[in-house]
Amino acid sequence: MPAQHLTQAEFAASQGWAKSYVTKLKQDGRLVLNETGLVDVAASLERIKATADENRIDVMQRHAEARAAKAAKPAQAAVDSDADKISKTFSLDRARKMRSDADRAGLEVEKMAGNLVARDDVDFVLDDLAALFLSLLDNLPDQLAPVVLPAKTLDEARGAIEEAVSSIIDTLNAALLKRARELDEAA
Repeated sequence: MPAQHLTQAEFAASQGWAKSYVTKLKQDGRLVLNETGLVDVAASLERIKATADENRIDVMQRHAEARAAKAAKPAQAAVDSDADKISKTFSLDRARKMRSDADRAGLEVEKMAGNLVARDDVDFVLDDLAALFLSLLDNLPDQLAPVVLPAKTLDEARGAIEEAVSSIIDTLNAALLKRARELDEAA
């Protein structure tokens, strides 16, 4: 029977070894190669066995058993893997939907309890308050000029300005409370 010759990758696959291990065997001079660089399978296996570390036979046996067990499982693992993927995807989608439904229900409860306000209502109130604030600031110079001009000291001017700012804050606060009451009555 003629000697069987394989490429290094084919030799690795035929033995259940990693290609890197076959490369290491070649570097260590433990492979028998023909003139074209193909591995002589029978001669290489003999040389590998002859140069094996006798103290590590237990490790070699354990690795061989692991390779054999791994080679026996791939078909069943592929079927299990596809079924597991489908099952996991379905479970994740179902969990995502359940969480979304729970979030939606929680928002409805909060809204009914009066803890949430519709965004349109909030936008309207904020726009209204911003317009009021701008109009108060526009009128501020006209209100302050007659009060600050006759002030004789810095303290009198500062007091007049503080009074005007306090008036603006009070006006904004009153408008905000009024809008809040209107929103409560509408809900």
